[in-house]
Amino acid sequence: MTLYDIKEDWDIVKKRWEAWWNFDIYDRPLLMVTSAKSNPARLPELENFRYEETDFERIYTDPEYLISKTLFEVCNTFYGGESIPVMQHGWSVGHALTFGCKPNFAKDTIWTDTVPIKKGEEYPRDTI
Repeated sequence: MTLYDIKEDWDIVKKRWEAWWNFDIYDRPLLMVTSAKSNPARLPELENFRYEETDFERIYTDPEYLISKTLFEVCNTFYGGESIPVMQHGWSVGHALTFGCKPNFAKDTIWTDTVPIKKGEEYPRDTI
């Protein structure tokens, strides 16, 4: 699957994004609209895909699951205007991991507790 499969007018969409990136307008402002497809493509590799509902760590850490989930969502979404698919891993706390923070996983989020040091101690050195 390529962007040409998702966006029939990818050539012109690309020109509009390039103009936006350069603080310009190609022929009109960007417009991004998405909606569910009424008749989505059925890819053989996604035949057995199911949204994970209980293994919260897998939702954020299993590359195969993340790729399949993104592909499933792309196949089921209409991308109007200049909207294009984006794969998001959801790790907004990644910067905290280098300080020794441990991630906590829930259905719709990841968080870390405070940096694991006590008053007067230094940051952990073996985590970087």
